[in-house]
Amino acid sequence: MGWSELTDLLNLTGYRINIKGKTVVQAHGLQTAYNRKPRRTIRDPASYKYPYLLRELKIERPDQLWADDII
Repeated sequence: MGWSELTDLLNLTGYRINIKGKTVVQAHGLQTAYNRKPRRTIRDPASYKYPYLLRELKIERPDQLWADDII
């Protein structure tokens, strides 16, 4: 249920509120069902970050290094 549905529900139950009443609704501890919050830098703790093994390697001649992706 989003904010527009919540305001419609409150209006039907007798509370006169408009879409700008969101701050009032939040002040009383009510929130929408989806509760969208920013998740900018949350990483999965189970995922493993593989190290870059070729960082120190100097490639000096052809066919010295071959690479492939495994998907």
